[in-house]
Amino acid sequence: MPDRMLALSGGPAGTSAQGFCSIKLSSFANATVRRARRTMRSGCRNRAVWWRDLDVSSTRAGIHVIDRFRFALTFAGRRLLTAPMRRRLRWAYAGVVGSQLGRHRSFRKRTLAGGIAVTGQLRAPSGLGAGARAFARWFVRQGAVVHGLNVNIYQREVDFETLPKAPHEFGGLALCVSNPPHLAQDLLQVRRSHLRPCYVIAHWVWELARCPREWSRFERIVDEVWVPSEFVRGALVSIVRIPVRVVPYPLSPPPPPSRSLSSFGLPRADFVVLTALDFRSGFYRKNVVGSVRAFRMAFGDDPRALLIVKVDGRKYEPRCARELAAEIANAANVVVLDDVLSSADMNSLIANSDTILSLHRSEGFGLLLAEAMLHSKPVVATDWSGNLDFMDENSAILVPYSLVKIKDAQGIYAGFNAEWAEPDIESASQALQRLAHERQFAAELGEKARVRVTAFFDDARLAAAMGFPAGSDLQRHSAGAKHSHSAIVQSST
Repeated sequence: MPDRMLALSGGPAGTSAQGFCSIKLSSFANATVRRARRTMRSGCRNRAVWWRDLDVSSTRAGIHVIDRFRFALTFAGRRLLTAPMRRRLRWAYAGVVGSQLGRHRSFRKRTLAGGIAVTGQLRAPSGLGAGARAFARWFVRQGAVVHGLNVNIYQREVDFETLPKAPHEFGGLALCVSNPPHLAQDLLQVRRSHLRPCYVIAHWVWELARCPREWSRFERIVDEVWVPSEFVRGALVSIVRIPVRVVPYPLSPPPPPSRSLSSFGLPRADFVVLTALDFRSGFYRKNVVGSVRAFRMAFGDDPRALLIVKVDGRKYEPRCARELAAEIANAANVVVLDDVLSSADMNSLIANSDTILSLHRSEGFGLLLAEAMLHSKPVVATDWSGNLDFMDENSAILVPYSLVKIKDAQGIYAGFNAEWAEPDIESASQALQRLAHERQFAAELGEKARVRVTAFFDDARLAAAMGFPAGSDLQRHSAGAKHSHSAIVQSST
């Protein structure tokens, strides 16, 4: 691989591959960031000239500028560039792609008559991936013609329905479940697939009370934005001028579990607590160390209690992984599960747990919490941010908190002058003890949780939030589609 990096960078013989590639990528990023900013500010004037100037197909690397960006961000960037430089590269990449997309304008009515194309990380083991899959399946259940376009930036994938590619004559509505700057890549793949949607909706999620101002640049290439919670809407509405709708991820009642805990290689226990995080989504924001401490404060080394920490992306954040390992080093009743699980396996893991713990410092929505409540599982969660849309003190145990200035050693939220919650570990510990000792209370709380989220994810309520008719009315609304049946039609990039 070092030889490949040297070839891509065009370095001379005898030069250190890592050092030379780092210099080349850094200088390329700096130059492209400046060009991207100028182009975005000028409203993408002279897009063709700017794009031709950036085309590196004639260089020794022999690759398109987009492919060089993707290589820098997915492989070389993680090893050779600092976190701030990777962030600048991502926004520069978005500027390059955005310049090709131009300024989007809709000329037809917002309608499902031509079907709907759901784009995003449809096979990714992430919250955004789960959200994209949930939207695709919901529209299928409502009788709409659904096409899927998978734009996966992850190396590992989960199972998802795969059917023939979407037709090139597609001209319906596009729903891009992707945040900036990756939204630009989604829309570029839509164009490369020769799809011409009549209306473009972006579904964004953010975890802080203030959104990055750079996101406002993307309002010119979409018609409206959906967000999963009022918390995210409050963060976004002040920086964009297009319509912003609160549309939660459309979850459905789960099927019965197909696996037991022993099939995951996990030990038996009388009381099982589940918490989860993706290291790439924010180790300090998810505050899994706080969850471990609350569990240990409640149960110590008691083997009758078990904490399962479901993680993903550990290899991408080795320092955070070491911090978590040090926290649970002497805890025999805390187990880390680092596997890519299918939807059915994750469903089984939740179903076989007794409670779900999330001492997050901030959440845009809280998919795991909502899924657990659909399973009639009692939830212990921080009393702040997006999860409060679907839970209250009657359907969950909400942990008190204090607002503190953000300190994110991981660098994901560096530069944001904002606050997030610091949950009370002792209160969470007491809540876990009560759920373990008062099983009748836990069962009643779980049932209240199920009733609340079932009403929250009601099809008619979701359709109204989207601005579409529900049920059979939605089927008639999409009756003009050229296909005679509903299906998820997916193509991968």
